Amino acid sequence: MSSGKVSGLAGPEILVWLIDDDSFFSFLFQKIVPGSLSEHSEVWCSSSGSQALLRYDLLQAQSSGVPDLIFIDINMPIMDGWELLAELNVRFEKKLTNPDVYIISSSITQEDRKRAQAVPFVRDYITKPVDWRELCCWIREKATHRVLSP
Repeated sequence: MSSGKVSGLAGPEILVWLIDDDSFFSFLFQKIVPGSLSEHSEVWCSSSGSQALLRYDLLQAQSSGVPDLIFIDINMPIMDGWELLAELNVRFEKKLTNPDVYIISSSITQEDRKRAQAVPFVRDYITKPVDWRELCCWIREKATHRVLSP
């Protein structure tokens, strides 16, 4: 699956987006993850599902493409990750190229894992606490695959 980015155009090589209400985890994500990506990549964080939808819709209105990798926490107030996934599903149905979406959660229940597996565009389920070195290697691998895929 192609990231939809074209060499030579302005914009990040890879855009990684975390949607999580845990400000400490988001802070660490923004400080640690960029070191595993190219200098032209970007890491965004949104603290709620509703904030993320507004930003996604703004990207679409500006024809700015979509993020390459999205990490979503499922346990958030106001709009939880499941509600966000349902909203993204509606938006993704209209697109030929969609981001790779990953659940990143402290929930270890099999019910949540099965529910995530039922969402067609969710690629994997990552459990917190994370091993930052392992997560960065994993993100670098996925990002590289997105850039190199035709």
